[in-house]
Amino acid sequence: MAVRSALTGVLLMVCLGTVSVLPINAAATGPSVYEWGRAVASGGPGNLPTVTQSSSTLATIDAGNYADVLVLSNGTVWGWGVTSMTLTQVPGVTNVVQRPVDGNGSFTAIEQPGTDPKCPTSSTVVHWGKDNAPSVVTQLNCLNVVQLAEAATHTLALTSTGEVYVWGGEGEALGLSPAVKTEKNPTLNLALTALTNGMSSGVIITTGMTSGGILVNGHAWSWGDNQYGQCGCGSTAAVITSPTPVSQGSTLYTSIDQGGNLTNDGHELALTAAGAVSAWGDNARGQLGIGTQVNSNIPVLVTGLPSNIVDVRAGGEHSLALDGAGNVWAWGDNQYGQVGNGTTTNVLLPIEVLSGVTQISAGSFHSIAG
Repeated sequence: MAVRSALTGVLLMVCLGTVSVLPINAAATGPSVYEWGRAVASGGPGNLPTVTQSSSTLATIDAGNYADVLVLSNGTVWGWGVTSMTLTQVPGVTNVVQRPVDGNGSFTAIEQPGTDPKCPTSSTVVHWGKDNAPSVVTQLNCLNVVQLAEAATHTLALTSTGEVYVWGGEGEALGLSPAVKTEKNPTLNLALTALTNGMSSGVIITTGMTSGGILVNGHAWSWGDNQYGQCGCGSTAAVITSPTPVSQGSTLYTSIDQGGNLTNDGHELALTAAGAVSAWGDNARGQLGIGTQVNSNIPVLVTGLPSNIVDVRAGGEHSLALDGAGNVWAWGDNQYGQVGNGTTTNVLLPIEVLSGVTQISAGSFHSIAG
């Protein structure tokens, strides 16, 4: 039986007195996890992609701001960071079916099947952090949550029937009425739910530090802070108070991802079925990948990428793309080496930094791939 035990000041620690630990570069043969940029713990990598973890049963990875996690094929979650680069199992979190999402010092994940006996085929949403034991978000039990998005202070959840729940607090980032700045418990967002037409297929939710986004059958909407045009809707308003269509014309997107740090910056990346990448929002460090540092409040085409991009990830102020051949491309903020080209100079156009991987993830100041 899974036990959710208390953590002792570290993100990933002991469970009932037994520590499950794998050393860095463990002997297991199989997919390696590369990391570069600002280390999440002492002894981490520098400004070039470096193998920090390895597992023969690696399934998914996610870069947090203070720690990173990976999910194995058996549904267990392992992480490193905060105080140690040693890979350690998150106690009591099992049956995780997709990459967890990071909330700046905490993670939230979906367990499928869940743990509520009233709905044995539904999912469970579980949350943990550096100062909090893993716990179930009980208000979402039996709703069959299939997707999560999380930022420093707020979280979004999508159910199998297209309902979107929001909670936490970061002003208009919840996408509720302008008067609602915080919600302690998961609250149904009627405007976002109406966009899904009762479906979760073809829907992607994302959130930046002070904004949110949803993609429905190729069409994107954004809301929240807009000081740098991160809505992508052509507006110069400082805040977008309700979900607003992105100015994408006839272009259809297959995925979107929002980034941003703890200030009111933020940018968004979008991918088309043809493998092209668009970007919009803050570009102070070249994170839009257009060769300049000029912000854009409408989507602009990222320059210099190959035509077969299959995934994009927006970090704090840098960006990652993965092509169909397993090559990683990076650009933008590089003050900690998060671009991965061996320097700490910002990069305004995409450059190839790694090959032979199948997934990418971007934290605020670092990157990982596996």
